[in-house]
Amino acid sequence: MTADLINRGIAACKENDFEKGVQFFTDALKTNEHQTEALYNRARAFAKLDKQEDSLKDFAQLKALNPTNASFIGDYAVSLHLNNRNKEAEKEFQLALK
Repeated sequence: MTADLINRGIAACKENDFEKGVQFFTDALKTNEHQTEALYNRARAFAKLDKQEDSLKDFAQLKALNPTNASFIGDYAVSLHLNNRNKEAEKEFQLALK
């Protein structure tokens, strides 16, 4: 069921229906709040909707769940930058490069 919701969310986003994608990813997260694929995709969809604070929260959660994943750290840093938190973003970019 979770995989189906994620796939439907991805399909919605491919059609540029990011609101619908967010809903599918949110539904998937209701079954498992630590589902990284749903969390990652929802963060990206939030960013496309210019909901940068929501995106930042999801990327922060991803980083907390996977503190050594350079990709998640890098995306978190980009999200920090888009929220005008550039000093924190710089620190996270450096961490991602290690």
